[in-house]
Amino acid sequence: MKAVEYLIRIKEPHTHIIKVTAIFPVSDDKIIEISLPAWIPGSYLIQDYCKNIINLQAYDEKQKPLLCIQLAKGTWRIEAGNRKNIFVSYDLYAGELHDHSCHLDAYHAHLNGAGLFVFSEKMRHLPTVLTIELPSGWQIATAMDQKKHQKNTYITDNYEELADSLIELGNFDLIEFQYDDIQYSFVICGGGNYKKDYIKRDVTKIVKGIVKMFKHKVPFKRYMFLLHLIPEGIEGLEHLNSTSLFFPAFDFSTRKGYTLFLSLVSHEFFHAWNVKAIRPGEFDHYDYLNEDYTTLLWLSEGITNYYGDLILRREGLWTREGYFKHITTRIKEVLSTPGRKRSSLEKASFETWTRHYQPNENTQNVTVSYYRKGELIGLMLDLEIRRITGNKRSLDDVMRKLYLIWEKEKRGITSKELQTIVEETAGCSFMDFFNNYVAGTTELPMKKYLSYAGLKLEKVKEEKKDEDEYTLHPHIP
Repeated sequence: MKAVEYLIRIKEPHTHIIKVTAIFPVSDDKIIEISLPAWIPGSYLIQDYCKNIINLQAYDEKQKPLLCIQLAKGTWRIEAGNRKNIFVSYDLYAGELHDHSCHLDAYHAHLNGAGLFVFSEKMRHLPTVLTIELPSGWQIATAMDQKKHQKNTYITDNYEELADSLIELGNFDLIEFQYDDIQYSFVICGGGNYKKDYIKRDVTKIVKGIVKMFKHKVPFKRYMFLLHLIPEGIEGLEHLNSTSLFFPAFDFSTRKGYTLFLSLVSHEFFHAWNVKAIRPGEFDHYDYLNEDYTTLLWLSEGITNYYGDLILRREGLWTREGYFKHITTRIKEVLSTPGRKRSSLEKASFETWTRHYQPNENTQNVTVSYYRKGELIGLMLDLEIRRITGNKRSLDDVMRKLYLIWEKEKRGITSKELQTIVEETAGCSFMDFFNNYVAGTTELPMKKYLSYAGLKLEKVKEEKKDEDEYTLHPHIP
């Protein structure tokens, strides 16, 4: 089968310029269109990565220039004529160090495929071959498949895999371990007060906890955690077989800081199942040039929030008291958001492109966080299923059934399918639940649902604070 080939060269890293060449096989089309994605899956904001492209040109095998006309901000039309292959070259400015961007300097390169590689819509299904030319002394970290007998060359089954690939070049600290015969690597860029032994021990627990929950079914051949240590701020972005993590370099020494780090790791790793495999049907064929709308981000992010932290508790990485405090904080956050009365979870998911990712001073009045409220919905669903089935089934069973759809059919799901699987698991209707709390704005009855677990939620008035606080503790009648 034909393949689309890519070559990236880094000659002068201090200039932030990456040189890219793409080779597209031409069939019967005398004209092809190529584009650079406007956004990256997992970060629902139009980034317009084309702003980083410099001097895009097209030519044939003999270096003869081909007519190349820009049709839109990120799309070009090339007249291929009767050529068998066309070559496209461009420089890409990589000056932003974020989970969703590409960054290059004298010390390293952080590369996201979606912001780096142009594609042809008609050739998205073709395999890709990527060759990397890097400065002397630099190393490559990626979870991509390496091409046999070819150094620094990697392959993917299609463009979606390439666009969702994460690559780090340079020198870095490395932690490696295996579980269920799968290789895991934890790449650390930058200095900080982290302890490698602790990270290896606790990340291994997270991996085991999530893999065991899915009955040892995994959607990847190998997995890479990529951690960038930065002065401040927290970021994380999921990929098919890896994740990009950004965390403050010196926040590992306190229990609060280290638990927050583990929560980030757990959340992003859970995404390998929930959103990369258990995905909204709208994401079966990404529209890389425009917003991809879905009402299911509360499942993709909120339920991931729920399990990301629940796994820490299950694996003994969070105390019961700490986890209870976290739940009460979530409840307070949601109940103190005026927008919860105006926007449902489905609407908040749909509007993420202009609300969650582009907030202003009025955002909290018109919408609600599908991360936070979605997490509480996950808790409620879990407790309700356990109550109805006498603790014989749980939300875990729902997630496993959802994953089987991807494993068997390689497709996303609809909201209706999700509700049906919840109902099949519990053995009763959840129509009112979904109508009220997911599609509607009915207040979440957290006291009621927490009581199913023998927990009592109480409101405590703090004298020195204007707002209410909440406590959660075992309730003995």
